[in-house]
Amino acid sequence: MIQTYDRYAVDRVGWLTLAWRIYLVCVGTSFFVIVEPAPTDALFVLALGTLLLAKLRPVRLIGPIETIAILLFVWFTLFSLSSGAILHLFSALRAAGIQIYMILLFLMTAYFAHIGGDRAFRTILVALAVGGVIAASIGIMAYLSIIPQSISGLFFRDEFQTRVSSTFKDPNVLGPFLVPTVLFTLWLALSGTRHRVRAGAAFVICLFCLVITYSRGAWVHMAISGLLFGGFLLFNRRTAMATFGSTLAVIIAALLAASVLSSDIAAWIDDSYLGTRLSFQDYDSERFEAMKLALGWVAERPFGLGPNQVSANYGRYPHNTPINLAVNNGVLAAVGFVLLFLAAVYRCLIKTIEHQAGWIKYAFILSVLMGLMVLINVVPALHWRHMYVVLGLAYGQYRSNALS
Repeated sequence: MIQTYDRYAVDRVGWLTLAWRIYLVCVGTSFFVIVEPAPTDALFVLALGTLLLAKLRPVRLIGPIETIAILLFVWFTLFSLSSGAILHLFSALRAAGIQIYMILLFLMTAYFAHIGGDRAFRTILVALAVGGVIAASIGIMAYLSIIPQSISGLFFRDEFQTRVSSTFKDPNVLGPFLVPTVLFTLWLALSGTRHRVRAGAAFVICLFCLVITYSRGAWVHMAISGLLFGGFLLFNRRTAMATFGSTLAVIIAALLAASVLSSDIAAWIDDSYLGTRLSFQDYDSERFEAMKLALGWVAERPFGLGPNQVSANYGRYPHNTPINLAVNNGVLAAVGFVLLFLAAVYRCLIKTIEHQAGWIKYAFILSVLMGLMVLINVVPALHWRHMYVVLGLAYGQYRSNALS
């Protein structure tokens, strides 16, 4: 139970405590989405129903900007259902339901983070990390052929078994899902807590799995978020020396490897699948062309085709979250989503720059969101559960820079 719940924590039947525990299981199982409906979604519905029975603490959860953003997103998503361009009604209704569910997940996370503070932040990220380590372990075992061949194919994107997707349907979702866990376990390991050995092992497992997803978007996300958060850790008293020492060791090892094995490394990259993924892909130009075409589709129907209807209408799918949302749900729904995202970024940025209480926690969230901000421009990320959990964490009330 979150200690800071105070007298609002448990009503006479303990609904709030029960909702919190179900929510944590929901976050912890969010890695298993290879089947639909995913078990985590059923758990969320149960957690939401339980929370509605609880005696909730009256708090100012979000500001006016976030409220406007949510209203724009939800209202115009529902309004787009009246579009005459809907060719698959069930698909449209299902997509709209999922998108509203994601907003509710954001609000529930924000509520628990707000009233639970530092303990809720750590517990939620531990739950997310447990799922990340399980997914990464399954992916690595499939990649190393430890899992029997008869079922290992379930954990790859293609029949050639080159890109690990583990318990996700796509490696481009698995990779970004692992980024918060990689950063969190690194932070734990550098903090010198009693969990540093386990955290270090989890960090290595998740980072290796992220690499073998061969998701270029996830790599860029990891690079941006990792560099940002690494810089913030250097300014945090508890992690400064450990971060500096680790960074220096990595740089020295990289320079030694480059000086001694540079030709061998370059030859291996050129001949490997890694080299192929690092180069420009044939379908990249098609994706950018689809984005350009989608801007014209938005101009034709500014209120949207209806959720998840772009492929049915045009046979193309823009790999850009705001543009894809504008085509399907309408321009104003896309504005609402972008506004919500930017509001969370701004909140964390201010608290980090001003070194307010618990600033390193806001810096962690900011680092993840900045990587996501780049990534969502090249992939559709509207249904990523972990993204809404991170957005919700931005609205917590944190007081300490310590994880313990």
